[in-house]
Amino acid sequence: MPGNRLLLSCLSCVCQAGGVAIHGRNGGAPRQRHAGATLMEVLVTLVILSIGILGLAGLQTRALVYSQSALYRSQATALAGDIMDRVRANRGGNYATLLTEAASSYSSSGTQAQKDLNDWKKQIEATLPSGQA
Repeated sequence: MPGNRLLLSCLSCVCQAGGVAIHGRNGGAPRQRHAGATLMEVLVTLVILSIGILGLAGLQTRALVYSQSALYRSQATALAGDIMDRVRANRGGNYATLLTEAASSYSSSGTQAQKDLNDWKKQIEATLPSGQA
């Protein structure tokens, strides 16, 4: 009977392998152990994992750069809105000719337009990198 032959084959394998039966796919003779194959699989897995982690680190770096750029853009937009509000509040001021002068050239005793532009330019210099208006 084929079942008895397989059972006898299993018993002989158990005796030869020291109590552990190792069979091939067809249930016949025992297969040989592949020494070192698991170590290679672990090394390949580590290489793939390290490449993935390096990719994530690069992605994080890019996200920080883009987030800093977005912060500067939003601050510039808020400062532009600030000067527009000041111009609307002081319709009689001469803001157009005052924009070409440096912020340090204004005195505190000038017109309201000069004070507004002086404050605005100082905010730009303090807030934005290489801020110039």
